[in-house]
Amino acid sequence: MSSVDSSGQPTQQAKLYREVMDLQKGDNGVHDIAVDEYTRVRLDHTVGKYRASARHLHNRLKLLENTGYILTGLCTALILVNEEAWVASVIVLVNITSNIAAVGMLEDRLMRLNVAIVKAANLR
Repeated sequence: MSSVDSSGQPTQQAKLYREVMDLQKGDNGVHDIAVDEYTRVRLDHTVGKYRASARHLHNRLKLLENTGYILTGLCTALILVNEEAWVASVIVLVNITSNIAAVGMLEDRLMRLNVAIVKAANLR
């Protein structure tokens, strides 16, 4: 069975194979390669994936924290303009943003990813 269709595009089976094997571009999973080179190539690919995940988690955590700070400032502004009735609702929003970060364990996951990146990078 061919890994490309008549138009030269990868078949669904080939795409599934690449996804399951976690192969990067240019790696067919079967060509001869030295063990040292294989380890380096796989670690480079893995470290790249970890870094992308860490950037994504960092951005989510930063967004949630900054949203909490802005909402806290909004609470202060509402008190200053005598709109105390809205403060309770805004405080609920502050709690929601902090709970999203806590339930998702974003800080813990980010810390573990950073440790994995450092350890994997030191293996290269």
